[in-house]
Amino acid sequence: MIDECEILGLEIVFGFKQENVPYLGAVTLQMEERNFILDVTQSYTEDSTIRCDLEIDYDTFPKGGDYNYLLTGNDLQGRNLDKAEFYIDEYDSEPESITLFFRVGGENGCTYTLDLNEE
Repeated sequence: MIDECEILGLEIVFGFKQENVPYLGAVTLQMEERNFILDVTQSYTEDSTIRCDLEIDYDTFPKGGDYNYLLTGNDLQGRNLDKAEFYIDEYDSEPESITLFFRVGGENGCTYTLDLNEE
């Protein structure tokens, strides 16, 4: 995945349980010319929270051109990204928070969070 970094998942918190499961798109992360795109592969709903597994989807977002996949774990840790967004649509209420969880430093490393904006 991202160099020096393991993506653990995504959590979306709403004010109340969604009657309809919203359309869950992709995470877009960018710093200067380096970027990374992650697509939702599976989602799990519990009350007002949706948790998502993420993966690289080169079929939908091919490497090269707009998507270079050069973002690093240091970029994420710095939290000064030019873009940190998640595409979500068709929800009953706006999300209260969208949080990306990631670990740097291997299995015994530190876990971090990054708040994402809704795209």
